[in-house]
Amino acid sequence: MSNKTVSVAGVNPSSEMSLRRIAEAHEEVCHALHDVRLAARMPVAFLKVTDMTPAGMFVHAGYFIYPRFWNQGYMTEAFSKVIQFAFAESDVYRITTGCLQENAGSERVMIKCGMVKEAEHTDWEWHDGKVKTRVEYRLLRSEYSFCK
Repeated sequence: MSNKTVSVAGVNPSSEMSLRRIAEAHEEVCHALHDVRLAARMPVAFLKVTDMTPAGMFVHAGYFIYPRFWNQGYMTEAFSKVIQFAFAESDVYRITTGCLQENAGSERVMIKCGMVKEAEHTDWEWHDGKVKTRVEYRLLRSEYSFCK
């Protein structure tokens, strides 16, 4: 595993350690998915810290998987492990993510991972020559089941 350093100005050392552990977990997920022959350990799931609060970190998640691997459960498995690590091993309070409404596969991943639909933004963004609707999901530490 590569030695990643994550540093955020003004973050206390324990929070910086949590960020480093998120980066290391992400690397482990990438290694695991490489075993199913995803190209060159390309990042497939990530958490980006958007805010540091006394309650914990607010993070935004994203993920990508090549079409030839769609509908085989790989992304749901990888993303659920990232979520599990975020809540069980890090100081994460809230995870958000979203997708275009037409991306049923991505929305299905969010639902299978226990996320809660929070918003539907009609005609929210420009994509492929059209204005499209975006859906947003969230998962709070208190909503996450540690028994999974």
